[in-house]
Amino acid sequence: HSGMRVLPIAGEGALGNLRDLLQLQGVDFAILNNDILAYLDLTGEYPDARRRIRYVTHLLDQTVYLLARKEFVSLEQLRGRKVAAGQGAITARTLFGLHKVAAEVQTIDSERLAQLQTLRGVDGIVLLGGEVARLDLGLAALSDFHLLAIPPSPALQKVYQPARIAATEFPGLARPEGPLDTIAV
Repeated sequence: HSGMRVLPIAGEGALGNLRDLLQLQGVDFAILNNDILAYLDLTGEYPDARRRIRYVTHLLDQTVYLLARKEFVSLEQLRGRKVAAGQGAITARTLFGLHKVAAEVQTIDSERLAQLQTLRGVDGIVLLGGEVARLDLGLAALSDFHLLAIPPSPALQKVYQPARIAATEFPGLARPEGPLDTIAV
């Protein structure tokens, strides 16, 4: 018996978990997506985080899905547009930041995000794998959005794993034929 106790703390999202890890006494580890350090590099927040945090282990990968209104056919076309994200807000900001696409990423609570047809004025949506199961893909959402590829780039490959979206995922949602390139976080 080592005397170690593990006590969970209800997190406040990626930045809240990171802040707790760096600043709260007695917090020794946190579960974070692997793109958090790249996000901090882009924003300049917590400049000493890379020095103070040690990567311990990989737990799981989540596929990143980018949905866009049908008139947008590439990630770059979302420059200056509103993009909604729930749990993947840090990933969305990092993805667009690494691509040097200044999209306006808005964090949306998961209940509102699950009702895609209520997202008026949004041109793109970034979803993580766990969020997809909770979506209500009604006919309005299916007619307005399609899946976009997230093509690999040297900047993305330093942070993310490559992934593919199978043609059988999102039945009825407009998309190119065959598997679609994306990333996993």
